[in-house]
Amino acid sequence: MAACPDVPFPEEEPAEAQHVLECLSRAEGLRDCVTNEHEALVGMIAGTLCEALGFGFGESQIVMRAAQLHDIGKFALPSDMLHKPGRLSPEEWAVVKKHTEIGHGILSIEGSRFLDLAATLALCHHEHFDGSGYPQGLAGEAIPFEARIVAVADTYEALRANRAYKDGVGHEVALATILEGDDRSKPDQFDPKVLRALEDCAPIVMQRYDAGRRVLSGERDRARGSGEP
Repeated sequence: MAACPDVPFPEEEPAEAQHVLECLSRAEGLRDCVTNEHEALVGMIAGTLCEALGFGFGESQIVMRAAQLHDIGKFALPSDMLHKPGRLSPEEWAVVKKHTEIGHGILSIEGSRFLDLAATLALCHHEHFDGSGYPQGLAGEAIPFEARIVAVADTYEALRANRAYKDGVGHEVALATILEGDDRSKPDQFDPKVLRALEDCAPIVMQRYDAGRRVLSGERDRARGSGEP
């Protein structure tokens, strides 16, 4: 199993990385627009959290773009499993969890520091600060900091989104669930520094998320109207 490396942070995002990101997103969107929209929104939230944590504008943008590929491993999973209306069986859940390692394999290209970061986020975004996550059960600062940021962003978007198996919740409920916990999620799963950043920038997260969701919904409706996949 690949390790979660704490990769050197790219000083700048080359133009080629932007082109790669756009091509991969297009390919993924043709098969699964739900995951594609989820990734775009998670990237936006992750970038906002980076700003609240004191990252520079350029660094925040790089994390935002790299985070937009965090679920690319789901491209290899059965669509009916990803969108199953009911609870996954233990066997199905074991398959779904493999998307972290699959995504890491897809993005691991020698010589690209941007894709090194994207591969790390794909592999580590389900690791938990208390060690209860997957695929390796890493804990605390053994998890790369950018992956700890994406873990919070991913959970926020997953709570707010409508899915075949659940209705999404509003901003306040999502925020309370992350900060206070519920029967499925505990605050101990997240880096306390990132949770404080989420509290600090919560109004901005809500504003940007709602705006981003409207834009993506409009793009999806226009694509359907034009007969695109």
